[in-house]
Amino acid sequence: DAIGVRLVKYQNCKLPEFPSLPPKPTLSSNPEQLKSSLQGWVQEAESILMDYLTNIKQWKDGEENFCQGERNEIQNNMDKLQGEINQLRTQHGRIQQEHDSHISFSTEKAKKYVDRCQLEVASIRGIIEGLGRGNTVADALAGLHYSDPPHALCCPITFQLMKDPVVIVESGHTYERAAIAQHWETQEASNIPITCPNTNQRLDSKQLTPSLLVRSQCREWQQQHPDWHP
Repeated sequence: DAIGVRLVKYQNCKLPEFPSLPPKPTLSSNPEQLKSSLQGWVQEAESILMDYLTNIKQWKDGEENFCQGERNEIQNNMDKLQGEINQLRTQHGRIQQEHDSHISFSTEKAKKYVDRCQLEVASIRGIIEGLGRGNTVADALAGLHYSDPPHALCCPITFQLMKDPVVIVESGHTYERAAIAQHWETQEASNIPITCPNTNQRLDSKQLTPSLLVRSQCREWQQQHPDWHP
């Protein structure tokens, strides 16, 4: 991997080989001759060492530049990764927020549905009790709901018979106009993307179209059940 490659590079950055000093001159019995030969040896040795020190400095500068370049590259990668981590954290928070909102909405929706069903059950119980007391069917049904609107004519948010049904163009699902508008307003107030409540599908627009057929069916049902009230 990249780290392994860098380690190999560092392992190959060897110190320049040590130079060999010139052979020492043969000792002479002549002092002046020996002095001269030794001075020549010292000058040659010092020149070799100076060249070596120059090479060492060049090697050190090169290694420091290389190391700095590697550190800069690693820092850039770390910054990039940190940016990606921050983006993931933001996405995680947004998904959690959307999830919590959806769960809360769905739970409330289920509660409304159960409440509506319990009212139907209570109405039927009332009819049973009336008949048990010997009441006529008409008396037993008086003031009680025996027929409630079909689910297809009720808003999936309010579970009430729709008065102004509209269709979300993107998802094709039908809602009461005021209910879907309130649903989207709540989502936007929480900085959550707007969705179709039935599917939790994210929407790109709030485009709605009136559902004339459903509106007609709702009005027809209400005319057939004049005593019904929500």
